[in-house]
Amino acid sequence: MPSLLIAPFLVSAIGAVIGLLWLATRRHNPFLALTAIGFFLVACGLAVHLSYTPLDARASVVVSAALYSFGGMLFSLATIRRAKLSGGISTLFLISAAIIAGTVWYTYFEKNPIAQIYVLNFGLGLILLCAAWRTRKLARGTNADRILFWWFLLIGLHYFPRTLLTAAYIPNAAGSLPDKSFFWVFSLFPLGGLVLFFGLVIIIVTGLDIIASIQDERDTDSLTGIRNRRGLERLLKNTATMKQPVSVIVCDIDNFKQVNDKHGHHGGDAVLQHFVRMLVAAVRESDIVARLGGEEFVVMMPRTPLREGVEIAERIRSSNLEMNADSIAPGLAVRCSMGVAEIKTDEDPWSALRRADDLLYRAKQLGRNRVVSEDSDNLLEFPTGSTLKKA
Repeated sequence: MPSLLIAPFLVSAIGAVIGLLWLATRRHNPFLALTAIGFFLVACGLAVHLSYTPLDARASVVVSAALYSFGGMLFSLATIRRAKLSGGISTLFLISAAIIAGTVWYTYFEKNPIAQIYVLNFGLGLILLCAAWRTRKLARGTNADRILFWWFLLIGLHYFPRTLLTAAYIPNAAGSLPDKSFFWVFSLFPLGGLVLFFGLVIIIVTGLDIIASIQDERDTDSLTGIRNRRGLERLLKNTATMKQPVSVIVCDIDNFKQVNDKHGHHGGDAVLQHFVRMLVAAVRESDIVARLGGEEFVVMMPRTPLREGVEIAERIRSSNLEMNADSIAPGLAVRCSMGVAEIKTDEDPWSALRRADDLLYRAKQLGRNRVVSEDSDNLLEFPTGSTLKKA
């Protein structure tokens, strides 16, 4: 009997490790709590399934199926929450309830072990595939995202051929195994092994998430919450050569020194935060907003030709950017100058950023609070000595 509890013990140990990871990183990885609970439920299910104590054989089948299904439900729900998606719990709960109801029916009312196998395995496969479908955007995400998505998709799909093979090779009445082929061994791959493998996946994914969160904190401007210069550099370094039109806006808040002189640095910080909120709200979610330093910002807009980029910049510039009545400087009108350039095919993005910065300098020379682009009629020459340098 003790040897039968090795698998539940190992699954519980993995659950404990993930629980400790949650305690250490719960601010960044709250979903790990659901995952850890899921492991403990599956461990209990394995213990009941393998030991048949303190329940009789039929009760153990029902209880273990319930624990497996709710454990799988928590695994899937945790993955959905990790992807920052809401919902999903109703569908997952209905599938779990159907597993339990089917198991009860084919255990107590219409005794059919093969039907029990179908109900449990098809149900678990549907639970995992539900998570894969809800989080399908992860297939285009980070390495951690892709690992998690493909695990749920492939393991969820594998339950269907595995179930058919298992049901087709049920031992005969004498208890002997009719076949020792690879498919027979594969069809009997234990649930505990899959869960242990999933535990390793979760630990790897959590490690990658921790590394990513450290990089994000390092690459995020602490005052405004957007990318800082380091974050922009890393993003552009990892970006493949751009084949579609990309417009670049470099903008600078006009007369910002006067704001600091009149309202202090605390007031200046409030103006910067107000300006960034407006800037982020004015562009698409796919656009990149970063702080180059001081009161200078950059917006990169993929799939946006120069003319559209100029229209967006002008809309931002002409917006009513007055500070709120409850701010440190109520009624203060925040004005900005902008330079707009388009990244050419196969061009280094930093080259276009330098040109946009030159255009920004030109807008300052022409009187501030204006947009100057590469096709501006009043642009006669570029100034020398741009302040933007490639890292």
